[in-house]
Amino acid sequence: MLWEIGVLIAAIAFAILVYYVIEALRSLKYSLDEMRVTLIEVKHEISAIGTEVKGVVQTTNSVADDVNMKLKSLDSLFGSLDDVGHVVQEATSAVKESAVALISSVKTKQKQWQEAAVQAEAQAAAARSQAAGNGNNSSAKMELIMQGATLATKVLQLFAERKANTAAAEGAARQAAVHRTTSSTPS
Repeated sequence: MLWEIGVLIAAIAFAILVYYVIEALRSLKYSLDEMRVTLIEVKHEISAIGTEVKGVVQTTNSVADDVNMKLKSLDSLFGSLDDVGHVVQEATSAVKESAVALISSVKTKQKQWQEAAVQAEAQAAAARSQAAGNGNNSSAKMELIMQGATLATKVLQLFAERKANTAAAEGAARQAAVHRTTSSTPS
């Protein structure tokens, strides 16, 4: 009988073991079913996300192409601005050169005027002293008149040169202004 009781206990233990194994397998089946459903949902979500990502990539590519096209159009604009800058620089250089030439000419003429005034003063003093030494000599008067005529001729020459230099400087300034306005107008 002991043997029968041992078999009975083993059978009950086996039945309990089978029951728990069945429960564990049911729980595992339920978990696997849930996992299968979740994987199907994830597959659908990934498919939807993939479509959206493709749309975003296409939009990004079209925006990049648009930006590249606009940058290429800006290249010509910057090239034009560079050309305008060069024209303005050339005009400024021309005006600067004209101004320097005019100032140099004025300084030169000013020195010539000063020298002519000193010379005239010296000639006048010499003529006065000669006239005083010679009395009322007509040749001394004639020489004084000749010196005055020579001085007047020098003064007239200086006036003519000054007028010519001023006209040349004004012409150069006008030419630079015309060059600047014709260069800055769009073609």
